[in-house]
Amino acid sequence: MKTTIIPAQITTVEDKIAGNLNSTQLMLLMIFLFSSAIIYLVLPPRSGVVLYKIILSGFFFLVCVTLAIRIKGKIVLEWLKVTGVYNLRPKYYLFNKNDLYLREVENQSVDLKIASSKNQAEEIKDFEAKETVIDQGNLMAIEKLISGRKYKLAFIPSTKGGLNVVVNQIKR
Repeated sequence: MKTTIIPAQITTVEDKIAGNLNSTQLMLLMIFLFSSAIIYLVLPPRSGVVLYKIILSGFFFLVCVTLAIRIKGKIVLEWLKVTGVYNLRPKYYLFNKNDLYLREVENQSVDLKIASSKNQAEEIKDFEAKETVIDQGNLMAIEKLISGRKYKLAFIPSTKGGLNVVVNQIKR
């Protein structure tokens, strides 16, 4: 008696429609037939056989047959699709832990004060870390400060894991 092995996961089995061809391979061959018919009927001389129509149809035949070839259980079109999706994906993922998405932040404004170099040491000692949100106007002022040549921006790590930001005036 003849026995047939039924696969445990039936979703991985492809449907064979004609012989050993699945639906995608048949669609590729149908594309060749329709494109050849359109070439034959539309390009001049209409409904006539000319050498350039045969060459163009032959080119479409080679492309469609090449895409329908099966390699390691997948057709070439699927391999090209997988390769294209892989190459078009982003190559670098940037993670910003300071992102405000899904965080509760109290609106606080930052007063920008530029102190002389004598008073800065006292201000650093009195500084307490707070969560702050900088509005657009203050952000522009900060960027103008940092990009200028009159002030120097320094990040000083503290012993307890904190980070102090210091803006010093450059003396010339």
